[in-house]
Amino acid sequence: MRTPVPPPQALAKILAAVAGGAALAVGLSACEVSASLGCQWRELTRGKYEARYAPADTAGSERRLARPLGRRVYARALKYRVRVATPAVPACEDLTVVKEVILQRRDDPKFRFTEINEYYTGAGELIATRTQDLTAHLGASGRYTARDRLPVPAAAPPGRYRMVSKLILTREGSKRAYLLSRDSARFRILPRQE
Repeated sequence: MRTPVPPPQALAKILAAVAGGAALAVGLSACEVSASLGCQWRELTRGKYEARYAPADTAGSERRLARPLGRRVYARALKYRVRVATPAVPACEDLTVVKEVILQRRDDPKFRFTEINEYYTGAGELIATRTQDLTAHLGASGRYTARDRLPVPAAAPPGRYRMVSKLILTREGSKRAYLLSRDSARFRILPRQE
């Protein structure tokens, strides 16, 4: 049996209680609230998309990582790949983004690694940009992977899209930025399923 959607005046009370971890205080579980509000609930509670890179097995990369960096080379991305696990997803669902980087870098605490993600429509119009500091994720030379869920907004129009990701190196105290690598992935947003 489906739980009825609460009236607007009760909604604020419920959301405040759930956010504070006290959903039982108003007699509803988080699952009941989530089920009754569906996509609206996801919109209200979703977090920001952030890639979470983690060290991965370097098998097969050892020879490439063993090559010394040139005298004036601070870092290089030996591999930087971005793809989507499912190329088509309905609005109000999550797009799974899979990333891999093999990074060779000098050990310098002043280095800052940044990832810039740009989102384009099928017609090539830039619709959003997101920047994330990856310095804490990419602390040493090695292979790193990330598998994260990108929430697709309920209002996202169906169509073809492209995500362009760029890995940038900067150094504290310097205004220069170095593009280490870039890659892109295409995906489709399908009409929302009710």
